Amino acid sequence: MTLDSKTNELQGQRITADLGLANKIELFSTPIHVFKIEKFLPLNIALKSQIMDRAAVPGINGTSNIGGWHSDVDLESWSPETKLLCELMMKSAQNIVKQDHNYPRVGGANLQAWANVTFRNGFNMPHLHHMSSMSGVYYVCTGKSGQEVGGELVFFDPRGLGQAHENLGFPGVNSIDHKILPKDGTLIIFPSWLKHWVTPYDCDEPRVSIAFNIRLNSNEQLLE
Repeated sequence: MTLDSKTNELQGQRITADLGLANKIELFSTPIHVFKIEKFLPLNIALKSQIMDRAAVPGINGTSNIGGWHSDVDLESWSPETKLLCELMMKSAQNIVKQDHNYPRVGGANLQAWANVTFRNGFNMPHLHHMSSMSGVYYVCTGKSGQEVGGELVFFDPRGLGQAHENLGFPGVNSIDHKILPKDGTLIIFPSWLKHWVTPYDCDEPRVSIAFNIRLNSNEQLLE
């Protein structure tokens, strides 16, 4: 059959096509892990008491915390309760390495943790955490229960050119940031290079949280 005769034959047929399932490729994903600490209330009561006692003396200056109090980075050594929380942070980091990277062995890790107390109108300026692998925050007391009082944790889109195409007329499409409303007993872990800030807090009850950095090392032993 010649090419011309094949073309004439197709012209007499009804040609149809349909879409199959797409193979979605997640490029440049930015993982944010949100853990809920079980039976957190007794732990949080103890942590809040210890932190507020220490907040009665001046904290560390020169941080992103505006209108609040920031402890030194030695929180792990304060008490059995702070040590327990730091152990949970390390365990969470271990789970992330195993789950996301299928890589069960790392050569230990270094953790630094500090307490933050935010008062009315306080906030955290946009920043990132240098010289770390993972960073995070644990919420001890977020303010009046059931009320939105600000103080959201806001992450910026790290894709520079993506911000030039915000919205496109569709809410939520190519948004330039993502907000998380803090809740008591919640532990959030994110890449240290991810820029973020905390919106102004609008409540008379102080907000108490614990921030931390984890630096992972080489693959010589289990992260324990």
